[in-house]
Amino acid sequence: MAPYANDPYEPLLPAETAPLADPLKRLGARLLDSLLGVLAVMPGLLLMLSGEDSPLFAVGILAMIAGFFGFIAYQLVLLAREGQTVGKRALGLRIVDYDDESNPGFARVFLARELLVAVIASVPFLGALFVLADVLAIFGEERRCLHDHFARTKVVDETSVAVTAGAGLL
Repeated sequence: MAPYANDPYEPLLPAETAPLADPLKRLGARLLDSLLGVLAVMPGLLLMLSGEDSPLFAVGILAMIAGFFGFIAYQLVLLAREGQTVGKRALGLRIVDYDDESNPGFARVFLARELLVAVIASVPFLGALFVLADVLAIFGEERRCLHDHFARTKVVDETSVAVTAGAGLL
């Protein structure tokens, strides 16, 4: 098992050298993803603001839909192939299998981490409590949200690994 470079299907690094991501860094990645999602729909929104009577209103709706689904599709491809969203990539974070730190793949990352949580969160009242519990779970000893437990994943910080791994080379 080689320490990794580019193959997302190989384990990241031995478990003792892959530090867990800081909760605030994970929050930063989520906020960056959200901002990018807003920017993806912004051109359509601006076209819609031209007024309901304008032909650009319908074009704006289509542009918003295309921007939204285009951004989601891109994020899903990154998650499936590399265990990263744009925000996680920018901050050096990666979703990995809890046991062997390999890429957990699309089914576990999307279905268990994202879709299952969205379905539970949509339940009136209980959904809001679940979302709160999901977020607060990151402050536990394992730094894993409930969705990490569902998917048997964890989020590691690659920037800390790179600095630590390269420190002894000089």
